[in-house]
Amino acid sequence: MLTSDLSVNRRRGALLFPLSTNTDDAVYLRDARVLIEIFERFENKTRGELERELEEYVGAGTDYKILRGFIKLLSDRCEFETASVIAPEEIRRCVFLEAGKFQPVFLDSPERQEVLETAAGQLKTDADAILENLYADLSIRQKLLSFSGKRGVTPSTALRLAKYFGMSADFWLNLQIKFDLYLVQKKEKQVLERIRQMANPKMKEAA
Repeated sequence: MLTSDLSVNRRRGALLFPLSTNTDDAVYLRDARVLIEIFERFENKTRGELERELEEYVGAGTDYKILRGFIKLLSDRCEFETASVIAPEEIRRCVFLEAGKFQPVFLDSPERQEVLETAAGQLKTDADAILENLYADLSIRQKLLSFSGKRGVTPSTALRLAKYFGMSADFWLNLQIKFDLYLVQKKEKQVLERIRQMANPKMKEAA
């Protein structure tokens, strides 16, 4: 769901009235398609890499809130994971305990490599894996495991969103339908291209 800072409102005296977005607007539809493609392209990459790409696309345009709203809705469809076989907390514990024997440890010092290799031996892995996964549980280091439409907008959700934002339920359902159509068109592109349109029977009779 959109957070309050991403809703677009119009003020009348002391009252705020949420403004709706035209779901048929060509520019918004283009932005939505591009953002969906970005999320799909960054599966198995880190959240940090995804966020940098999104920041670059959003930039400082006048539709900042609209684009941020799209991104929030798409982010709700993502599943992220900490991609480390060994718990990062355990890796840090081993590394910090070992590093305590060589204070201080600098980035270019030979002690640094010794610390990593010793910790790797204790955890039955290699030094590169230790370094790569030391902070794998940070939000920006988590990997995008999957992006899908599993959390679709149901009629019940659409009614709740409509009530909260003061907009029609049709607006939210139309967004969901357009999104579902887009995903299916991409997935079944080759099948759809092989389907030939049925001839109009009335045209045949006239001939």
